[in-house]
This record gives sequence, C-alpha cells and structure tokens, in this order.
Amino acid sequence: MSEQEPQTEAGPSKDSTENNEKQSDVVELRNPKTEAAKVDNKDAKEEKAEHDAPPTSVQDFGVCADQNWKFRRRMEDAHRIEDGFNGDPSFGFFAVYDGHGGKEAANFASENLHKVLAEEINKEGADLFSNSEKVIEVMKRTYLATDEKLKTSVPTHHGCTSVTVLVTGTGDNRQLFAANVGDARAVLCRDGKAIRLTEEHKASDQVEAKRITDAGGFIIHGRVNGQIIITRSLGDHLMKEFIIGDPFTHYEKLTDKDTWLIVACDGLWDVVEDQPAVDFVLEHATLSASEISKKLLVKALQDGTTDNLSIMVIKL
Repeated sequence: MSEQEPQTEAGPSKDSTENNEKQSDVVELRNPKTEAAKVDNKDAKEEKAEHDAPPTSVQDFGVCADQNWKFRRRMEDAHRIEDGFNGDPSFGFFAVYDGHGGKEAANFASENLHKVLAEEINKEGADLFSNSEKVIEVMKRTYLATDEKLKTSVPTHHGCTSVTVLVTGTGDNRQLFAANVGDARAVLCRDGKAIRLTEEHKASDQVEAKRITDAGGFIIHGRVNGQIIITRSLGDHLMKEFIIGDPFTHYEKLTDKDTWLIVACDGLWDVVEDQPAVDFVLEHATLSASEISKKLLVKALQDGTTDNLSIMVIKL
C-alpha cells in the first residue's frame, strides 16, 4: 500500500460533502509519527478550489478521516458537513456516522439524515427556533424517521452510531442543538473547559442495560444479547426492540465564551478524553481547523487507537 496522509477537508463547500465515498473511504496512514507525506487522493487538487470561500455559519471547520489500516480492514465511517444548511447562511450542520456490520448504514445516514431534518424543520414554520424544546423534538423525529428509512434500505444487521450538531443564528442569538445515538461524541470548548454535549449508549450503562432486560433482552460480556456493545443506533433492525434509534439530545445557547467544537467517532474518544482533546485544540489554535483535525487524528493514532477515525474540529 502507498504511504498516505490522513484525508482532510477544510472550508464550507457543500459540494465537498456530497460524496462520502470520496471523503472517508479507506484512507491510510502508514506512519502516524510523520505528517509530511503527500495526499495520494484524486480529489486533493479539487479541494483547494472548493474551499476558497469562507464559511458563513462558523468561523472555520475541518475534518480528517483515516481507516487505521493496521487494525481495520475497511473504513466504515461517514460524515456530513452542510454550511448554510437548509438555505440559511447562519445554519451549520455537522455529523459523524460510525458503521458496524458494514458501512451501508453510515453512508445512508450521511446522505439522508440532514435532508430529513430540513424537511422536519420546514414543516414547523419560521418561528421554530424561538422555541428550543420544539427544535429538540424535531431532532428526535428526524432520528426516528431516518431509522425507519434504514429498515428497508440496508441489511437488517447493519447499523451506525450517529452524532449530529446543528448551529443556528448570529450574534446574541446563536444556538446549538446536538443529538446522538451510540458512542460517538461532541464536545464544546467553553472558556477553555470541555463540555460534553452527548451521552454514550453502551451495554455497560446500568440504565441502558435495565431498559434492554425489561424489553426481554440480556447483557452478556458487555454486549446486547452477546452481540453489540452499543444500545442505541440507526439501523440494526434485526435487534430493534433492544437497540433503539431514540437519541439523546442537548441544547446550548452560545456565547462568545464558546470557541471550539469537536465532533468525532469513538476512535478518538477511546484514547483521548474530553478535556485533553480541548486542550490540544487550544494549544494549536493558531492553525486552521483542518490542520488541527489532522494533528488530533495523528495524536489518536500515536496514542494507540484501534478503530476507524473521523474527527471534525469547528471554530465557532
């Protein structure tokens, strides 16, 4: 295999996120201690032109993805960035999907969940974002509707974790809405401190374990019915009575103390805790978000992660 840099994306282009096969498929890093290799990617020349325009919903964003070939035979992550989401330049949508059983569920979610969200938002009317509780309900409906679509779109044993963040508004009216199923995570940097915006859904969690046993399932070796560690996901319809698609949701009113956002799959969080990740971003804050996401990915590889990696860094 040829030596490659982790794949990076920077800037706001909607076109740059249209094809997750291009952006997060089988990207290798043979030596995580060096970042000097050239990107061996047919799309690399296109990215510079795509990202010349500055973002409108946030100050900057970048995403870096890597297969982690030493431990993983295939890339099962996907991601989606929509700057100017749903036609509003102040809206930004950021999502990471981590597949299991195959990448079909992650790909489907990355291509469809944001579209379902836009449809649900448009049903509610222009004053929706004056009521944060209604927006949270829209996020929940979006997850459940996408989960239902997956039932007939991918094999029933395929699924994915999901973490999505919607940033809206300008000035004093900026808001953040987060939702997740599974163990992908979003972490906000507020005045230098890490604030976790998501909740991990694993069989080791007592509340989740009780929900599953109450439904007639069982936990063995830290897995649902001895098979899957996570207890909530999109897909997995073969075990849907236990592994549900109802997301955890979170709302924050943003201020000027909220400076950075990290959105990533568990490949990062398995080896880097929330505050050290925020500290790392702040340490490299003079760099672009794309460069920071790349460095954070290299750190995760050096720290011994054994999973696929997809890491977004957003400067708010």
